[in-house]
Amino acid sequence: MATPAPPLQADSSKVFQEYKTLRYLLLLILPVSVVLIQTLYAQTPVKEVYKILGVSVEFASSKTASEPAGIIAHSGLKVGDEIAVPGDQVRQAIQRLWALRIFSDVQILIENKVENGVYLLIKVAEYPRFDRAVFEGRDDVDEDDLMKKVSVVKGQILTPDYVIRIVNDIRHLYEEEGHLLATITPSTSVDDSSKGNSVVLTLKIDEGPSVTIDKVHVTGCTAFSEDDVKDHLDETKEKTWWQFWSHPKFDRKKFDTDKQSVLKFYRKNGYIDAEVVSDTTWYSADKEKINVSLAVHEGAQYKIRNIVWDGNTIYKSDALGERLQIAPGDVYNEEKFDQNLRGNADQSDVASLYLDNGYLQFRLDPEIVRVPCDSAIGALAGAESVKAPPTTAACDSLDIIVHVYERNQFRVRQVDIVGNTKTHDDVIRRELYTRPGDFFSRASIIRSLRQLQQLNYFNPEKLKPEPRMVDEENVDLVYEVEEKSSDNVNASIGY
Repeated sequence: MATPAPPLQADSSKVFQEYKTLRYLLLLILPVSVVLIQTLYAQTPVKEVYKILGVSVEFASSKTASEPAGIIAHSGLKVGDEIAVPGDQVRQAIQRLWALRIFSDVQILIENKVENGVYLLIKVAEYPRFDRAVFEGRDDVDEDDLMKKVSVVKGQILTPDYVIRIVNDIRHLYEEEGHLLATITPSTSVDDSSKGNSVVLTLKIDEGPSVTIDKVHVTGCTAFSEDDVKDHLDETKEKTWWQFWSHPKFDRKKFDTDKQSVLKFYRKNGYIDAEVVSDTTWYSADKEKINVSLAVHEGAQYKIRNIVWDGNTIYKSDALGERLQIAPGDVYNEEKFDQNLRGNADQSDVASLYLDNGYLQFRLDPEIVRVPCDSAIGALAGAESVKAPPTTAACDSLDIIVHVYERNQFRVRQVDIVGNTKTHDDVIRRELYTRPGDFFSRASIIRSLRQLQQLNYFNPEKLKPEPRMVDEENVDLVYEVEEKSSDNVNASIGY
């Protein structure tokens, strides 16, 4: 009979060593844990609940326009309610008073604590109220023009935000007048003659020199001359010797608009990747002249490889292409493409073809695809091309895919006229080319508006046609008119 193996026995010295290590760690961690718990407990404020026995208001200034009762009511703190200190009730009361936007400081304190409750004190500091504006140092700009930039009226709360807005508006006015270095320093003073806390806003103006544009530089242009590009900076012109009477002024807003005009010029000529890389301005030594520099990146000039119509079922692609008046091989003209797609002056665009035949909800979604250098030659798969593609494909080619969503065709259910008080409906209706039962037509609406304008009975800028959807097949047309006064009509007839 085999002798059974003795049971496994642990190394007593090893177990004892692990026990000593664990005991040491416990002795080390336990005091630290106790200290941490005590610290957290000490930092956590203890909430105490009190009964509100009274609420009063204290103003930072003796001159005030607010009523204490209104402040107490708006705070939401009521005598008899219980309140926890600290707690959400106090925080929410302060937030409600801040939301009024008439105080620069709000505090809620325990003014007195007795055995059965507390008396609360609301301390507020009001923003001053505007009385009038005074300008110091003004010379080149008329005071009436400056007053138009003061966006507050007498008695209105004058917050720091309003003061900053007024200063910025006046500074922009001076920039438009050529005083690019003008500084405006605001200050307020109490108006002793007023009953409330009204103040006089004093704006001390240092106009500085009148700055004119000396030179305009354009860098980065290779496809066009610098002068060609500068011709599209309509509002940022440099001084020329033959226009000795002119004093061109630099306006940052107009300059930003001019930069968009430059990009528009490039994109009309196929440079759809063109961008303004940077712009810089610097002053002459006497601070009376400013130089402007504009850096452009032109990119490649793109030509059209394919024009594809996707989703059209009512009209063939050839008919839509004729309206677009752009063909493969042409230099891409972004402005011409957008106008002939959605709305040109003579209404011969693609959108008019649909909108004049009842397709009120149709939509055109163009997709411009840059053709890779190694692109395969041929029309896009699954779409009908207007014209056969060119025999080569280059890095400067575009495929244009116009997604057409035709949707339903609408008829006019009824035509309503609103706003006329003297002119009878039948007088107006006989000038309209939109009649119930006809298909919706944008061209007919435009023609109707022209006829109404020729009557000279209505204000042209107030003539507003409004289509209102009835269901998926019908639409109501509402013509809103505003009649001219009798004096205007008589004067026009006399003339």
